[in-house]
Amino acid sequence: MLDRLPGGGIVPCRVAVYLLTVTEHLDHWREQGQRDAQWVSSEAAAELVQKPDLAALIRDLARTTNTADLPIPEP
Repeated sequence: MLDRLPGGGIVPCRVAVYLLTVTEHLDHWREQGQRDAQWVSSEAAAELVQKPDLAALIRDLARTTNTADLPIPEP
């Protein structure tokens, strides 16, 4: 995958993806001031990301793992 830097440069990056089962959503977490948490479907997640390669990865993962049938957790 390639990533675009704020100055316009492009650098290669390696992405590792892990499927997790969420059992609870914490009210407070370490990166809370730096990141937002949203529970969305895999298709909605693919629409939300800015990078086309990452969107394709999300769609492929959902298609090959049948995640479309999983419920979206309540926050």
